Amino acid sequence: MAKESSETQFKKTSRATYHALKSCGYNFVSFVPDSLLKDVIEMIRADHRIASIAATREEEAIGIATGAYLGGKKAAVLMQNTGLGNSITALASLAIPYRVPLLLVMSRRGGLGEKIPTQLIMGRAIKRLLNSIGMRAFEPKMPKEIHNTIYQAEEFSAEKSAPVAVILDMSLFGR
Repeated sequence: MAKESSETQFKKTSRATYHALKSCGYNFVSFVPDSLLKDVIEMIRADHRIASIAATREEEAIGIATGAYLGGKKAAVLMQNTGLGNSITALASLAIPYRVPLLLVMSRRGGLGEKIPTQLIMGRAIKRLLNSIGMRAFEPKMPKEIHNTIYQAEEFSAEKSAPVAVILDMSLFGR
């Protein structure tokens, strides 16, 4: 069996992520532009049933999504894991104590094969940082696991009234 091209894998992961968000009923997405999540963002922006707002920083995306949730939307945030450092305060002083069930979908830079040295530190620390503020992280290992992983994260988030993270490693995108 021939190995899947990285572009095919990129498209497969992007489609799986979009369809999982849609099938779980997310109708609002705030996002910070990201090269790995760009196709997911494009699909969401093209879907008139999902409202979306671009943010300039991750903590802004958390605030926007929290406001959307308080306004009756089922909200998710798309961001790169390196932006978690920017959003810790918004999570720890807003979403977590006020029990906002947000889904954070994070592309994970800094893993195996990372070519940019500055991405490595946050790539190694992401799960520990989430754990340190009491957030649960879910991480699919293959594109075919994305739908189930997002579904499980959504169920956990709703049951606990808490934000959760789904981490999509750059390897899922063929990078």
